[in-house]
Amino acid sequence: MKNNFIINILVHSNVFIALLAFSISYIGNILIGKEPDIILMLIAFSVMFFIYTINRFSDLKEDIINAPNRVYFIYKYGKYLLTLSSIAFLSSIIYALLFHPVMAVFISLPVLIGIVYSFFGLKRIFLMKNVFVGLAWGILALINGAYYGVFSPQLIAFSIIVGVMMIINSTVFDLKDIEGDSFHNIITLPVKLGIGKTKMVCSMLNLSLVMFTAGLFYLNIFTGIIAVIFLMYGYIFLYIYFARPVNNSLFYGIFVDGELTFIALIFLILR
Repeated sequence: MKNNFIINILVHSNVFIALLAFSISYIGNILIGKEPDIILMLIAFSVMFFIYTINRFSDLKEDIINAPNRVYFIYKYGKYLLTLSSIAFLSSIIYALLFHPVMAVFISLPVLIGIVYSFFGLKRIFLMKNVFVGLAWGILALINGAYYGVFSPQLIAFSIIVGVMMIINSTVFDLKDIEGDSFHNIITLPVKLGIGKTKMVCSMLNLSLVMFTAGLFYLNIFTGIIAVIFLMYGYIFLYIYFARPVNNSLFYGIFVDGELTFIALIFLILR
């Protein structure tokens, strides 16, 4: 019971999804040959913490069906989360403007994408949600380049991987929301194609990432320890297979959203 409570807090507060951003920043530093920078990782954390907190408010109507526990959590604690995430994001923007002005652009773009997606009805356009999610996360991976002034082929390739990975991630999340999305006439891939075909599409996208990454190793763009990333693709195949249209905080909030956090931990151990 206590474990479930902790999991729900991590998921509903958006702390765990923000840890994914923290992990992306950590891996990005490794790719460009830099030591992990805690300030940079906290900035990435704050960006996604803010975006997903805003999104929780915009999705309340759908979440009454899709995730009633999350709705209750937001009604009870949402104003505190919004205040905290806003302070964290504004602090990141101020820091960027003072010390790394170019980075302010890469911090602002994901937030702008998140606001447009959340409040301008674009999620009702078929596949637009998934594309916007992938775009926002892909840009986030480039914050490291703006921070150091180094946009290496490794970092750009990683940005593409993160973007496609999060398209898969958001599509798998749509599986649990079929009932609420159908009721509110939001046409997602699972609503349109069904569970089986959606899983097939996600698996094909993941396979394309395997082939893309193999090509990067063939061209010596990725080398050495970065091969650990292939474990992530196996991890993604697993959660695609086990995904069900059931709202399960442990599976979706921790397991599905934990792909790169899991990889970052392996990097940390190996290094």
